[in-house]
Amino acid sequence: MPPSADALRSSVSRAAERETPDLVLELARVTEFAALAAGRWVGLGDERSGTTAAVAAARTLLGSIPLRGTIASDEGDGPFRVGEQVGDGTGPARDVALAPLDGAVLAAQGMPDALAVIAATEDGGMFRASPITDLEMLVVGPGASDVVDIDRPVAENVRAVAAAGHRPISEVSVSVLGRGRHQEIVREVRGTGARVRLLRGGEIAGALAASHPESDSDMLVGVGGAHGAVLAAAALACVGGSMQARLRPRDAGARRRALDAGHDVDAVLHTRDLVGGEDILFSATGITGSDDVPGLQYRADRATTHSVAMRSSTGTVLVVEGHHQIDRLHDVLGA
Repeated sequence: MPPSADALRSSVSRAAERETPDLVLELARVTEFAALAAGRWVGLGDERSGTTAAVAAARTLLGSIPLRGTIASDEGDGPFRVGEQVGDGTGPARDVALAPLDGAVLAAQGMPDALAVIAATEDGGMFRASPITDLEMLVVGPGASDVVDIDRPVAENVRAVAAAGHRPISEVSVSVLGRGRHQEIVREVRGTGARVRLLRGGEIAGALAASHPESDSDMLVGVGGAHGAVLAAAALACVGGSMQARLRPRDAGARRRALDAGHDVDAVLHTRDLVGGEDILFSATGITGSDDVPGLQYRADRATTHSVAMRSSTGTVLVVEGHHQIDRLHDVLGA
């Protein structure tokens, strides 16, 4: 039986909501300006001022976007809190998470992997974990999604990734979040003959690298923040990589709060458990840059930004290079 007129109108309405306006490019504007604001503080040793500038720019740009957004994930002590409304109050309803300056310490020190990041899912599509809950993570690219298992020892997963790529283990590179508690993971990976890439940054840059076919990273492992993991999962949902994760509450109190919130702390979470729906959006702009997103570049009269903007519903990945006149930036950013 053919669909009713009401069903057809509803289908057309949903498609129009996804495509008009082109929200993913609007989100890229947010990360561009957050990166430009933070960029004025790169290398000056002042992470607080860099973060404050990035947050102010992101908030200003978000207020101009046709969006009925709700913050669904936060860092606990950050300026954007779960439940906060963002956008201009028009357009589609979305769950939103953002890190206007992911890697504040790195940016302050002038080191790589600092990014401005934002993600959005359909309303209700974003996993809500306590900001004081960490996640144990295993991330791989599309070619190895079906051969790894977070319940296996790291060494077994390294061998599985090598076999899936028809390569010797010596050619496999594993990114490990640079935390002191990961020393045993590092020893286990090196024990297989694979290479270790210790990340100075966090989950987002690491996940982008592990999912990129031309990156020198094949896998990301370690325990990191739930907020960063949700943002990383949004990118993976767009490009076809995969994440397996498990809640790792930091203490007994965090475990109790996770249980009270209805979470199964022993369950394995997959990419689409963290970000659901048909239309997932992600944008990242390099500040000091990463393997996949170059950082800010300055000339006498302009600044250049490099962003990657993704949309799961169309499988689109846009690489956006923006050129911004310095004198006009001073007016917009207030400096």
